[in-house]
Amino acid sequence: MTVRVFGRGGQRNEATEPGESAAPRGSHFSPRTGLIALYAVVIAVLAGVLTFIGEHRPAASVAAGGVAFVSAFMFFDKIIGD
Repeated sequence: MTVRVFGRGGQRNEATEPGESAAPRGSHFSPRTGLIALYAVVIAVLAGVLTFIGEHRPAASVAAGGVAFVSAFMFFDKIIGD
């Protein structure tokens, strides 16, 4: 039996034998993305902890951490070059 696999753009990849995968092997994201996400997580945790210390409301702390994560991710994405 021949399995035909279509890529993301709709183009047909080579036919594969049963048990073989036509998907490319590699990481799901680059080291740059990992570094940006790490910085954003650190900022988010700090924002959440400081908000909890100041207001003692867990929901507000989680919300502040989430907003800080998105904002920090966008900021570091612009700052750190390709």
